[in-house]
Amino acid sequence: MNMARQQNNGNRWLEAEVTQAIQSYEPLRSLYCPVTVQVQDGRVRLEGVVRTFIMKHMAGELARQVPGVLEVQNDLVSDTELQLELAQRLAQDPRTQLLTSDVTINCFLGTVYLRGRVDSPARKEAAAKVAAEVKGVRRVVNELMVEG
Repeated sequence: MNMARQQNNGNRWLEAEVTQAIQSYEPLRSLYCPVTVQVQDGRVRLEGVVRTFIMKHMAGELARQVPGVLEVQNDLVSDTELQLELAQRLAQDPRTQLLTSDVTINCFLGTVYLRGRVDSPARKEAAAKVAAEVKGVRRVVNELMVEG
């Protein structure tokens, strides 16, 4: 077997082992968290969205414990991080300048729900655009109501 094929088989084997280790953690498994595992020469990259920062941390730790893993790049995003990032962006963006007193932001595995009241259709549309630009957001459900 040539070296490239051996290396590719090793990467796939390690990817399966890391995926299995992460799925052994009940909170991630029960919520069907969309975690993608990529392996290249013992270096693991985790991508996707999980509910909490603790789940993100645990996924990284479980990946590190798999024999053969040399390094883990944990690019997972938690719903908590998404919510905070989005609140900051909505408050700072000149198109929206919305505060959490105007809008509530709920996230579930990368789906963002915007609720509350805004003063114009343009601000409602801008809020959805700002949300869609946040890394980790998979979908935006814009339930903002336009007053007036």
